[in-house]
Amino acid sequence: MIWKETLEKMCESTYGNFVSRLQGICPTLTKQELHLCILIKLRFSNAQMSDIFGVSVSSVSQKKFRLKKHLSDSLEGVLPEEMTLDRWLAEF
Repeated sequence: MIWKETLEKMCESTYGNFVSRLQGICPTLTKQELHLCILIKLRFSNAQMSDIFGVSVSSVSQKKFRLKKHLSDSLEGVLPEEMTLDRWLAEF
């Protein structure tokens, strides 16, 4: 899908190699997880992401929960439990 590649390139140039840095610290991210990170970084709402992914808003919340767990497990404490995934990615 061209829009995903376009967003990836835009994020890469606008946010200081965001995608490369993210893949560098967590190379096990799937493409879907990476795209979710990009949409979160761009401050898309859960409702907007549900439209994009064609799933319910609760499914987006579940995807974000699983993504945070994946990142937490991979980064061993770099992502504090009390910090939201949205905030962590915004500051990353």
